[in-house]
Order: sequence, then C-alpha cells, then structure tokens
Amino acid sequence: MKVKTLTLFVVVSVSIIIVTSIIIFLQYAKEPSTLLPEQPKPQPKLVISGTITEGPISEPVQIVLDFYQAIAEKNCAKAIQLRPGYTEHSCLNIQNVVIKRVILVRETTNISVVYLDITYQQAQKEQSFFGHVKLVKPNDKWFIDDDSYASAEKLNLKQYLKKHKIPDMVHGYEPPQLFSGLTFGSSTLLNSCWTPAELDGSPKDKKVRRPIKNPYREPPLVTTPYNFNQAVEPKLRNSIRYVTPAHNQKIVALTFDLCERTKERTGYDAAIVNYLREHGIKATFYAGGKWMHSHPEKTMQLMADPLFEIGNHAWTHGNMRVLKGEKMENQILWTQGQYEVLHGILMSKLETGQCPVPVTEMEKIPPIPMTFRFPYGTCSRESLQALAKYGLPAIQWNVVTADPSRKQSSKAIAKTVLRKVKPGSIIIAHANGRGYNTAKALPLFIPKLKKLDYQFVTVSELLKSGKVVTTDTCYELKPGDNKRYDRIFGKGTE
Repeated sequence: MKVKTLTLFVVVSVSIIIVTSIIIFLQYAKEPSTLLPEQPKPQPKLVISGTITEGPISEPVQIVLDFYQAIAEKNCAKAIQLRPGYTEHSCLNIQNVVIKRVILVRETTNISVVYLDITYQQAQKEQSFFGHVKLVKPNDKWFIDDDSYASAEKLNLKQYLKKHKIPDMVHGYEPPQLFSGLTFGSSTLLNSCWTPAELDGSPKDKKVRRPIKNPYREPPLVTTPYNFNQAVEPKLRNSIRYVTPAHNQKIVALTFDLCERTKERTGYDAAIVNYLREHGIKATFYAGGKWMHSHPEKTMQLMADPLFEIGNHAWTHGNMRVLKGEKMENQILWTQGQYEVLHGILMSKLETGQCPVPVTEMEKIPPIPMTFRFPYGTCSRESLQALAKYGLPAIQWNVVTADPSRKQSSKAIAKTVLRKVKPGSIIIAHANGRGYNTAKALPLFIPKLKKLDYQFVTVSELLKSGKVVTTDTCYELKPGDNKRYDRIFGKGTE
C-alpha cells in the first residue's frame, strides 16, 4: 500500500512539473517580453561621421549626405526620393557606408557637381568610389542625377585632385574643418510653421512709420538672458572689420541690419529675403531688440531658416559711444532677452503641435544671438569690454553699400561690392525698409561673385575660417569718420 502511494505521488509530481513547463514554454513563446528584457535594436551606422568638407555645407552637398545616410538607415524610400531611378534592391545590398570627403565643385542655377570619396560593402566585398556626382534641379528641388557618377578611379589621383582644385590630403595638406557643428535653423521646421505665402511676405511689409503715436517704451519680458556665451577670447575683443581666411578661401559674409528706434516702426524687406532663399544665399541679419518685438513672426521665420543667422543690433539702436553703464548694457541684454522670448514662443509652437515637427528640431537654432553689431558703427572701450564679458564679438565691416541713402542706385551698390570685396569680407546693407535699391542690387552682384567662385557664409562661420582683423576703435571706412553721429543722434535711441 505504501509503495502504491509513493508511486502515485511521484507520477502526480512529474505530471505537475511537465504541465507547468509546458505552460511556461507556451507563455514564453507568446509573450517573451514578459520574461526577458527586450534587447536594444542595433542602431544604423552613421555615414557622416568623419566626413570632411571644405567650406559651408551647400544644399547639393547635404543632398548627397542625406542620400547615403538614408542607405545606412535602410530608409530606401527616402534614398529613392533623393535619387530617382535608384532601386530598393541596390539600397538593401549596400552596407557599412563611409563618406571620406564630399565637396561642392561647381554650382549653377539648375546643375551642381559634387566631388565624392566613399567606401562601402556590397555583396560581402569592400568597394570604393571617388569622382564626380551630378545633381539637377528641375523643379526648385535638387536631385541626384541617376547614372551621373563619373568615376576617377582609373585616373591618377594626384592629377585628378589638381585638375579640379581639390586639396590633396594624401600629400600632407590638412584642410581646415570649418564651421563644425554650426547650424542656424531647420527647413523642416520653417516649412511646417509657415505657409509659402506667409514666408513670401508682401511689399507692404517694407513700409517705415515715423513717428508712431504710441512708442513702445517697456523692457522685454526677459531683461536678463537665461543663456550666456562664454567670454570672448582675446583675439576677438576689438572691433572686427573682416577675416583673412585660411588658404585664401573665397568666402564672404553678407549682412543686413534690422534696426528700429523708439519712436518708429521700420519695415521688413521681403524682396531681399525672398531672393536669398530662392538662390540659397547665406546671410546674417543684425536685428534690434525692439525690431524683433515689433516683428515677432518675421524674426521667428529668420530664426528658423537654416540659411540665416541672427545677430544682436542693440535694443533701440543706441549710440554705444555715448551711452554708459546700465543704459548701455541694457541695449545689449534686452536684445538678447527678446530673442530668447521669441525662441521660447517658437518652441511652444512645436510642443503644442502647431508645428508638427519634433521638438528636437529646435536644437538646430542657436538659443541666443552669437555676435553683435554696433549701431551707427560707434563704440567705446567700455562697450567693447561689456560685449567681451557677455560673449559677443563686435562685428563691423569692410564693404559699405551705403544703401540708406535714397540717392544710392542698385548699379552703384553692385559696383561698390564688386570693387571692394575680397576673401573674408563683411558686407553691410539694410533689410528694414531703409535699404534703398538693395533688393534690386542683389541680382547684379551675387551671380557675378558666384562666377568668381565666392561662397556666402554667416558671420559666425566666417569667424572660424581664419585670422580675424580687428581695430581698437569703431568707424565706417576710416577712423573718426562717424564722430558726427554723436552730434546728430546723441544717445541715438529716439
């Protein structure tokens, strides 16, 4: 009897164990995540890591980078959009893409040529390519022209690089990695937040009103910025006239002032901005704090545009040679604060879904202006020291368009720019309705500068390109030529 009982106990126990094991197995097969932690998915290998470019990243270069990034992420649909005619089969068969170099060789209105040096793995074999890639722009959008890859692998590498004026790193030349990490906006954000009509603006935007009935005399919502740049390094602490780029690179900074005093409301020259956008021209806009307060939507549009950088142009265009102490510093800090206010408003548009793009796109926009321009081109040792403390290099110019003069014609502006410009120049003009004939002048000199192989960069990019040329005083074209402004405008804010 005892033996039978023991046998029955063993049988029942074994049965329970077997049934329990089956239940656990079935549960694991159905819901493995409840038993084992989910393993992280392998991340795609980034292709732009280690990429070397010379000069600013132009739109055609960015298209090439985006194409190979899409392949690395196996986003074949996007790759095919960027290169019509490309196949999903080709996309899936390419692994471990690494771009060594990508450089803009030539760009016209509808055709661009990019030099590409790349390695990748296809069918388990290591492959490489260096040569030209052609891009076309049939409908205001760049595409990689399928079957346009012109390989230079059968040529002598050194001769090829020399022929196309591409620096040869193999033979000891290390090109400067300019503008690393600098971004000024997001085209995705820009086009999500505003319609094309809103971005185009209207000729009425240009109108200047002076005097206005109820001048705005209040400070901005933020008078002490939350963010500060690091103190300006010694070599940038004086008045910056221009830059001598490394290796004599043909780069130039086109700048436009957006100034507004207390008793006026100046305008927004949409024709200037639209031309720059249409032709992919980078520029820096020096905006006054009160101007930003009067033009919040236009400011945020400029802020969001990856072509443009916004600099500080003082709160109410104060004469920083006359203003002292707190009043002088308020001209600086209130403008930084107003920029932060609008930066926050733009952020809220993303957070609330008004602009359906990831909030991370805001990381591409500087949280504060990174450079400063003195109104009237006047300064004092005290104001220079204040800017250095707040991390703002003082940017002047070496090419003056003189566009605030009604007598200045578009041809005269273009002639001045073409005669005075040199690698590293800073050109000053106005986009606040007081740049008379400036919009008409742009098509007269920008295409000619392009034909001379000039590229347009923002001021912050220019400062990283080579040796900065400074003076310890501020002036228009020669020392002392702006002292009359102290008598004419005094504090300059009204």
